[in-house]
Amino acid sequence: MASIHKTVSLDAPAGEVWAAVADFGALHTRLVPGFVTDTRVEGDDRIVTFGNGTVVRERFVDCDHVRRRFVYAAISERITQHNGVVQVIADGPDRCRLDWSADLLPSDIAGYVSTQMDIGIAAMANHFCNGGNGRRSLRDVLLAEGPAPDRGSNMDLYGWLIGAWDLDVVRYMPDGKERRRQGEWHFDWVLEGRAIQDVWIVPKRGAEREGDAAANAFSYGTTLRIYDPRIDAWQIQWSDPVISNFLTMVGRKEGDDIVQLGRDKDERPVRWSFSKITPQSFLWRGETSHDDGRTWRLDVEFAARRM
Repeated sequence: MASIHKTVSLDAPAGEVWAAVADFGALHTRLVPGFVTDTRVEGDDRIVTFGNGTVVRERFVDCDHVRRRFVYAAISERITQHNGVVQVIADGPDRCRLDWSADLLPSDIAGYVSTQMDIGIAAMANHFCNGGNGRRSLRDVLLAEGPAPDRGSNMDLYGWLIGAWDLDVVRYMPDGKERRRQGEWHFDWVLEGRAIQDVWIVPKRGAEREGDAAANAFSYGTTLRIYDPRIDAWQIQWSDPVISNFLTMVGRKEGDDIVQLGRDKDERPVRWSFSKITPQSFLWRGETSHDDGRTWRLDVEFAARRM
């Protein structure tokens, strides 16, 4: 029996590469495009068509997500036994090592298989190279360079927010007291420029965040704002996993301000607004109504300055 071992360093996080390895039917799109041109799943088998025209049936044996180890067996007329193992090992946050081994019979076919594995390794390296079209990391597929041309000037309503902001935060407590903190707010284009996403952090990162999140004193959440041409307004989803606060809102321009309206978990009207807008500053206010919109209570206020 012949044993073949190959190793390659890849310019991609281990989790990204492992997701491609573990996707049983996507060799030709996620792991080794070009080296494999088609993958078709039939039960526990996949029918693999290689770039040289060879077609091989590979049987699923094991997939260990904890160890990032995938085992398969290849079946063909030329090979009586072929056990393959692929394992992904992290090498820092943005790189990893992929180990690929094969034990096979007859031994005299080892030269051919070794050469094919070298070609496959090269295809992986090319697919996961920095900046290449093969990258599948979240930041690569989420972030955009700018607004989508097909949305035109409609993206301007929130587009001016792109960048980073320092916050002076005042929270007005039900007992009349005020809680003051520093915060930070970061905005960028996402989803091919048809949306804007932000991360809202109060108090800001660093020593100020050392405390009890369960006391509802902290926020570390994200808002996704998507322009909806059907209603000529913005669909907005806010999520804060720290304090379990989730809101759906609609945002529009009102005079010189931007106003977002929705309802909280208790179905009370909620109003978030941007006012006193300049290229370097703005005032943000979060309000709740306890009488179905006739009057509003100010809950929190941000004075924002561009970093």
